[in-house]
Amino acid sequence: MGATRTLLQLRTGARKYADFIASGSAESVFTNLKVDEFVNDAISEFYEKLVAARGHEYFLASTTLSVTSGTSSYTLPATFLELSTLTLEWGATEQELVPPLDSLLQRHIFSNQQSWARGSRKAFRIAGTQDGTQSIEFVPAPSASVSATLRYIPTFAPLVGDGAVIF
Repeated sequence: MGATRTLLQLRTGARKYADFIASGSAESVFTNLKVDEFVNDAISEFYEKLVAARGHEYFLASTTLSVTSGTSSYTLPATFLELSTLTLEWGATEQELVPPLDSLLQRHIFSNQQSWARGSRKAFRIAGTQDGTQSIEFVPAPSASVSATLRYIPTFAPLVGDGAVIF
């Protein structure tokens, strides 16, 4: 594991290198809150670059969905950024990886099958709304109940408090 830095250390370093001191004063031009905002913005950009460079598995999180018969759409966690894998857990040793729906034009291929069981043809698609809520939809609609494990990359959680540590 690499060296870690706290928010206090990052803020102090940012002030040291930026040298933003009000004329004739020992006080910084920027409040701690503003410097913390700058630091978190920079870390967020770095985080996104790491994820884009496919270093995302370092940040991998998982959650379980209870898929129920007749319900095709489920709300994703508020911290959801990007999906890694979606696996249906039919049994202790029976996992089924579900592929994404490449295009809405392919929806009929899955929906016309009208079967949603272990090993049957199925897919998922992720959709979002302007308020930031994201959901996952199964195609065709499930006709059996099963547990699903979502492995995903969460959004960056800003550092809060002087002792908060980056990554």
